[in-house]
Order: sequence, then C-alpha cells, then structure tokens
Amino acid sequence: MDHNRLLPTFLPPSHDDDETASVEPVVSAIIDHHADEDLYLSANPRIVTTGAGSCASLVSLYFQTHYPTTPTSSSLHVPLPKELATLLLSAIMIDTGGLKAGGKATDKDLAAVEFLYPLSSLADSTINASSSSSINLQGGGGGGGRVVPSPLTNLSQELLSTKRNVSHLSSSDLLSRDYKQYLHPTTLLLPQRVDLRVGLATVPIGLEEWLTRSTPSTPWSSFLSSLEEFTTQHNLQILGILTSFRSLSFSGKAKHKREILMYFPSSTWTEEMGGLGGREKVWKEVVGGLEGSGELDLKKWKEGEGLVDGWGGEGGGRAEGKVWRQGNVEATRKVTAPIMKEILEGGGVGDADQ
Repeated sequence: MDHNRLLPTFLPPSHDDDETASVEPVVSAIIDHHADEDLYLSANPRIVTTGAGSCASLVSLYFQTHYPTTPTSSSLHVPLPKELATLLLSAIMIDTGGLKAGGKATDKDLAAVEFLYPLSSLADSTINASSSSSINLQGGGGGGGRVVPSPLTNLSQELLSTKRNVSHLSSSDLLSRDYKQYLHPTTLLLPQRVDLRVGLATVPIGLEEWLTRSTPSTPWSSFLSSLEEFTTQHNLQILGILTSFRSLSFSGKAKHKREILMYFPSSTWTEEMGGLGGREKVWKEVVGGLEGSGELDLKKWKEGEGLVDGWGGEGGGRAEGKVWRQGNVEATRKVTAPIMKEILEGGGVGDADQ
C-alpha cells in the first residue's frame, strides 16, 4: 500500500553465478495513489490511481465492497470495526488537510469519509446525531458548500497540530518520518547499466530552521554529517530532501514555501558505478534536469551554490549538494519522484503529468 514498486529490502536475493536462482517477486495485491510504474500486473486487486489525496481512501473504498453499510447476500456481514474506521479517517484527514476545499481532497476521498464516518467512534460523539449519522460531503458543487461535521474538524486540527510539532525530532528522525525509497536502473553510466538507490524525504520545516538545531559554530558541517550518515545507512546514491513549511511574509501573512535539496554522498558510489567520476556525470544530469523542469520552477536559494565546499565525507571524496527554492509550491513528492525517474531512467526530463 502507498507505493507500487517493491523496495530493495523486499526483493529476492540475486545470484550472479546462477541465472536460474533469480526469482521474480510475487506481489499479491497493490493499493496505491502514486504514478503507476506498470509492475506486478497480475496482482489482484491492483488499484493504482492518482485520483485520491490519500491512499487510505482507496483502502476504505476497497473495504466498502466487503463491508458495506447495508450488507448484501454476497458481502461479509461482520461490521467494519469502529476503531479501524476511525484510524482510516485519521489518515485521510491528515493527507487532505482536513478535507480543505480546493486542496488535495478528491471525490474518492469524500466518498471514503462518507462511508467511514457513520461507522467510526466519531459518530458517537456527534451532538444530536441522527439514527444513521450519515453525512453528505459531495453536494456542495466542487466542495464550495462542503460542511464537515465538527468531530471531524476537531480531529483534523488536533492531528495537524501534532504532525507539525517536530521540535523533538533529530535530523535522522526528520528524514525518516515521511520517507520513500526508489530503485532506478540508469543508462547514464554506459557501458555500465546500474541501479541507483534514491531516497526522497519530505520534511515539514525550512532548511534555515533545521540548521539552527545544528552545532552553532559549524551548522553546515553538522547537518551534512547527518546526511552522510543517513545515506550510508540506507546505501543511497542520491538523497532528495523536500521541505514544506510556512513563513511570515513582509505583509505579516503566513506563506507556504517549499525547498529542494539534492545530496550525492561521498561514500556509496562504487567502482561499478564509475566511482566519483560516475557520480559527477549523474550529478550534472540531475541538476540540469531539475532546473529545466517547468513543473518545479526552481529558483536560486541564497546559499545554493557551494553547499558543501570544503566538506569531505568519510569516503575521501567531497560530497555534492545543492538547494533551491521551489517556485511551484503545489508540486509535492508525487511530482518530484516521476521527474527524478525520467531523468535517471529516461536520460532526460519532461514535465511530470501528476
């Protein structure tokens, strides 16, 4: 769930000396709301669509076919546990910003909430609730007239407030809390065709705030050491950090901002990848591809040049890194990930269609 390509951790081991030992992974089912990578086509169910703000909504709608509010002769007659319904609601409310009109919520998310709410523990707390506790979120014409029950609104505010409180998290925790990893076979290093491990972490604070947590006298070195440690731990060739935060503008209003940091470590580029020379070649392709993407609309960050000048990693070679301000603040990881895939696997970049 929530991805449709197996991470390296779940892939069967390969045996170079015995071609027959390589086993195609068996994936029984997929439920995901990211770009379809057209893998494991025999999975059943195989529900992969970008038309939902939350993967939990797709899970809920799948459950609805087995646990309908009004059981049929062909459905299960055991009701969906209210604890599970409440848990799924919580995930949907976080992912869609509380079903905010004009936000990430789609018709699928609204339909999932309509199904789950009467079955959840929240319906029990509705003041003067009707016997059915049913709600209708899709009657407002594009969401403009949407009325979200107060228990859902209160839950959403509490969840979002808790989600944004990351003051207690270390750099490693910040990178891990909303992290996805990808395996990209690339021909950029011909004659070698190698698999590159790429991690993309979404972090809910700006880079400047993050740096204030580091050692005051050497904030960059301390910060970059944590990135090198994380990339080594996950054996990554590329780590992308996507910050998403709000900052006060000159008018005093909180403005949504995004940044992208790309980090190529010094210690994980093996000889079969061309070593540091191979890394430099891929680095130029990634930087050029990202900066050429109109979908992201990247701008210069005030210290984007020379991010890691003079900083040497444990591998003996200097790491590569750069930061940009992201002009299109609506472009999430669901946009950045396909762009990275196109750069690394397609040898170029075109605007993502997600």
